[in-house]
Amino acid sequence: MRARPALDATPGAPLNAIPGSVPLPGTVKSGCRFTARCARAQDICRQEMPPLEDLGDGHHVRCWYPH
Repeated sequence: MRARPALDATPGAPLNAIPGSVPLPGTVKSGCRFTARCARAQDICRQEMPPLEDLGDGHHVRCWYPH
C-alpha cells in the first residue's frame, strides 16, 4: 500500500516502488500472488489465498495482514 500516491503528495514527487517482479499469470499455484514482493509475508501467505475482506467505503482487500 505504500506504493499508492498520497492525497497530499507533492505533484511530480516519485512514487514508492514495490521491490521484486510481478509473477507471470498462472505461475502462482497457491497462496497470495504478492508474497514474493511483500515485506509482511508469512508462511500462511505462501500456502493459502486470503479471503476478500470488505473494509467499507468500497474498499476491499485480500490480505492476511492488511493493517
